[in-house]
Amino acid sequence: MNHRKLVGIATVTISITLLITYTYLLFLAKPDVQVMVVKLTVYAIVVLLTVLFTLIGFGLLKSPFIPPGGQWDEDPECSEN
Repeated sequence: MNHRKLVGIATVTISITLLITYTYLLFLAKPDVQVMVVKLTVYAIVVLLTVLFTLIGFGLLKSPFIPPGGQWDEDPECSEN
């Protein structure tokens, strides 16, 4: 069996195991554990969104400014005349 199929099987197995574990902890565990799982899930989502917005902000800061409209036509090196 090649390496790619092994990685695929491992990924699917880990995903299904995590989903089953999360479902058990969220619905079948003690109420204290359920509350903690919900808190950690919401916290992870907030952290993920914060990191995403931070990366978008850095991308906007680092990208070069593209002037609007007709300023590209004024460059003598780019003109066809």
